[in-house]
Amino acid sequence: MRGLALALCLGAASSFLLRPAPSARGLLGRRAAVSAAPAAAPTSGWDRAAWAKGYTTPRDELSVQLESSSLPDDLVGTYFRNGHAQFEVGSDRVMHPFDADGMVAAATFMGNGTCYFRNRFVRTRGFQDEQRAGKMLYPGQFGNARPFWDSKKTKNVANTNVIWWGGRLLALWEGGQPYKLDPLSLGTAGATDLLNVVPKDQSMSAHPRFDANSGRLVAYGYKPNPLTGTALRMFEFDADFNLMPPLKSPKGTPAKVVEATVPGVFGLFHDCVVTENFIAFTASPQGLGDLGSAGLDLLLGKKSPGESIKFDASKPAQILVFRRDGAGDPSKPYKVIDVDTHFNFHYANAFEEGGKLVMDTVRADRLELGNGAKGKKDGEPIWESVDFAEEVPASNLWRYTLDLSGDGKLVSREQLSLRALDFPVVNKRVSGKKHRFVWANCGGDGETSAPPQGIVRIDTEKGMGAEQSWFPPPHQFCGEPCFARRQSQPDASPEAQAEDDGYILTYVVDGEASSTDLVVLDASDLAKGPVARLPLGTNLPHGLHGSFAEDITPTVDELKKAKVLLKMYERKSKEWNQVDAGFSGLGIVQFFGQKGVDGR
Repeated sequence: MRGLALALCLGAASSFLLRPAPSARGLLGRRAAVSAAPAAAPTSGWDRAAWAKGYTTPRDELSVQLESSSLPDDLVGTYFRNGHAQFEVGSDRVMHPFDADGMVAAATFMGNGTCYFRNRFVRTRGFQDEQRAGKMLYPGQFGNARPFWDSKKTKNVANTNVIWWGGRLLALWEGGQPYKLDPLSLGTAGATDLLNVVPKDQSMSAHPRFDANSGRLVAYGYKPNPLTGTALRMFEFDADFNLMPPLKSPKGTPAKVVEATVPGVFGLFHDCVVTENFIAFTASPQGLGDLGSAGLDLLLGKKSPGESIKFDASKPAQILVFRRDGAGDPSKPYKVIDVDTHFNFHYANAFEEGGKLVMDTVRADRLELGNGAKGKKDGEPIWESVDFAEEVPASNLWRYTLDLSGDGKLVSREQLSLRALDFPVVNKRVSGKKHRFVWANCGGDGETSAPPQGIVRIDTEKGMGAEQSWFPPPHQFCGEPCFARRQSQPDASPEAQAEDDGYILTYVVDGEASSTDLVVLDASDLAKGPVARLPLGTNLPHGLHGSFAEDITPTVDELKKAKVLLKMYERKSKEWNQVDAGFSGLGIVQFFGQKGVDGR
């Protein structure tokens, strides 16, 4: 069953995958508002035709200087974002956006009214193969199934997330290795094994987590197998991308990748939560059903792997909790805590308090991968046929509190917002610590399922009555929010600032005009609308995940030089439209390849 061992890339969950919660909302019910019972989440409406046009391949790859007097002087650094962007190859159309090749966009804020924008496809091996051939060559994981005799191995689409860590910019897709990029020009250097931490037959999740307690990056890879369970590999890096030993290990303990197999679980661990001492995953109850039938459909190209997955609503979901220090009984490396039946793709954050693990998760009643749209015709992409009101789930933010003593148990769960939402984020400085604020992408139809359109801020201390939100017009759609702290005092410790003292960055897709704007919002006051709004001059599609890098602050001249050098290098490169690990947009080793050709 080709491709089933791969961890499937399941990025934009809320757009297609989550079903509205029933009226009976949980074990302990809705969270109380500050005073009176919460009002229904407000609606703004949305334009379906304009939303569907957001799945259009970008007209251009740009590298341009943008000016606006409204840009804040205390917003300095680079906003990176990744997402699916190549929706056809030749005359072949992509049927599901998760199978589309990735494009990374970068916006560098200079702090002087200038923003330098660039966007570029990630030149993976598969992308290059198909561009040369002028047609699709690889099977999709969610559509575009192909029989085993007429397809290559799975393509790494590098389309889900992009992170800056340890002096390296990585485009991530959880079915394979990271791809290394130049942070100035966005030129592709190729896949990396991170010094053999992620060999070619393994993968790294698209959702590594920063732990503000230890300063480490916590990452993992996984392989679901319908017969043996899900194999997990967990690994942690220091600020220089060195593999680290288990947390709090005695001095001299060797660095290692922690491996575990979870039997009986066909895991879709798109995201995780990390706290001071733990890493946790939600194991929702899905599988392949009849393995003989599913395997035959895969081999014959009747279904893709994603189309073969079935959700079992008769079974509970489980929270798997691993100790990061490796302590405890080696025969029981993790706790299994049964909770209500549900599915989740994304978490906002988690923290420890009084011996308990508190997790804020985006919860839905079930998994639905969107391939069963009733009106879908052969050769028609899912976004042209899906009926949100009937077929698309809504997801909401819930808080789960777990008692980790003994075998562990669920203490409570409570709904933090009535809105249909996804793509939650927190201020990086509270990642793995107790947080107050969550920003998320929310739909325009209140509690009813709708595409991500606006931005909401949830105050977990004051409750639903203290929510703030901002929505563009019905034909425009925001992407994932990204938090960037205000740098009015650059040398001051981030811990000294208020948790919401910063900006929310997002791209707004205008399907009516086939254009995209970069929008800056005040993180503490969303309702007042954009602080700045910059037209990009091209159409970025609906995107997935991103991050903000305060220390990527090149000048305009350096960015223009990187653009010229990339074009010169491409003409000489042996690999079509790809650079190698020796390339630097600045012509110096400070930004790229600074460790040499070392696998990292």
